[in-house]
Amino acid sequence: AGSPEASGDLPFADVPADRYYAIPVLWAYQNGILLGRDDTTFSPNDPVTREQMVTIIWRYEKEPKAEAEDLSAYVDNDEISSWAVEAFRWAVETGLIRGVGDDMLAPANDAPRSNVAQFMVNYISAK
Repeated sequence: AGSPEASGDLPFADVPADRYYAIPVLWAYQNGILLGRDDTTFSPNDPVTREQMVTIIWRYEKEPKAEAEDLSAYVDNDEISSWAVEAFRWAVETGLIRGVGDDMLAPANDAPRSNVAQFMVNYISAK
């Protein structure tokens, strides 16, 4: 986002103001991109899941609607959290994410660095 500045108080008790990621977390929170685990917890040391990764970029893109709403080709489509369903529809439709194997999205799986890197390459290439 071009390293925008942010000011104000972080609502998350587990994000110290002196950490290198505090301002980006605050900016993303203020812009509705990151919401935290709850009102006071962000869990900055937890791994990101595939559904979190997809949802972060979807929110950054201002929650675009997907044309196709069918994720039934993926046997685990019913495991996607309700807050991530539309983000997955968009990400699958735009080719930003592919299944794990031929028929699983694995929404709750951790997204290792290689998955995040590929997702970001796909995202940047699509722009």
